[in-house]
Formats: sequence, C-alpha cells, structure tokens
Amino acid sequence: MNERDKLTYTMIYLNAFLACFLLISLIFSFNKTFTNVVIYAIVILIFVFGFKYKLSKKNNNKSNGNE
Repeated sequence: MNERDKLTYTMIYLNAFLACFLLISLIFSFNKTFTNVVIYAIVILIFVFGFKYKLSKKNNNKSNGNE
C-alpha cells in the first residue's frame, strides 16, 4: 500500500467520523456552544493537517527533482 492509498483511506475514515460526529451533535444540539466550539476545532485541525500535507508534498517533489 503506497502513501496515496493510505491518505485516501484516512480521508474516508475522517469523513465517516465527521459525519457520525455531526449526527451526534445534532441529537445533542441543546448544548449549542459546546458543539460549535468542537466543530470549529475539528475544521481547523483538518485545515492544519491538509496544509502540512501540502508542504510535505512540495518538499518531496523538490527532493525528487534534485536527485
């Protein structure tokens, strides 16, 4: 299994987890401030991981070009 397949499976699991979490947060929507904070935190984490992945991909491309 190469790195691209691992990333694909990770994104699938992440989306499934996010969907389950949003469903649970809708059920417990009486505590809206807590759910909003957690949702924003998860979204920010996803952006951070996506940005780190883009940076690592750029570095890999540069190192491959130098060889």
